[in-house]
Amino acid sequence: MANRNTKTEKWRDAWFLDLDSNSKLLFIYLTENCDIAGFIEISYKIWSFETGLKIDDLKTSLELISEKINYSADYKYLFIPKFIVHQNNYPLNLENNAHKAIYKKLEYFSQMFDLHDFIKNALGGSKGLISPPVMSCNSNSNNNVNNNVKIKNENKIPEKSELVQFFVENGYRRDYAENVWEYYQNLNWFDSKGNIVKSWKAKCRAVWFKNEGKIKESNEISKYKYK
Repeated sequence: MANRNTKTEKWRDAWFLDLDSNSKLLFIYLTENCDIAGFIEISYKIWSFETGLKIDDLKTSLELISEKINYSADYKYLFIPKFIVHQNNYPLNLENNAHKAIYKKLEYFSQMFDLHDFIKNALGGSKGLISPPVMSCNSNSNNNVNNNVKIKNENKIPEKSELVQFFVENGYRRDYAENVWEYYQNLNWFDSKGNIVKSWKAKCRAVWFKNEGKIKESNEISKYKYK
């Protein structure tokens, strides 16, 4: 079993304190079960079995911790960008065998997560090595880490047709999807808690993929899908 560093200050961190118990459990679970670079394959069944959380609760918790994670383009993997920082493996030194293994993981997942800039920064960029950020439990330290560890996210507003297509392809009604789009459009793409919607697909999966919006009959699926 892998050994992991843990920051005890997280229990006094404002972001962590605001999480409910399910989300705290899931976040710790992900950091303890991801690989050496911070990647983990998404498996709701395994996560549910090992944490004791219901799958719907897992999806809700993923949304609540969404600012700390990123999804691969195919939504099969998660990445925790700050993981190597918290494991004292940032910046990377390719003369270190453990760091070489981390680098290989980052290279492997580079296209799935668009990690070009992240890898460049992790290696020290082109202007000398970046000193590892000082970690503490206040929000300013988190901002410092964000400046040094950058990764492209899905922080864009979808076209109405794009969101509707996403819902329909996943078996949800067109009118239900249109209501979701209008809901966030009216909020300027902030959620009900005032947080910006970083990943609209993740938000929809976690919050809106409910039975009430499902297409019921097979003939309805054709009607909605090809309308």
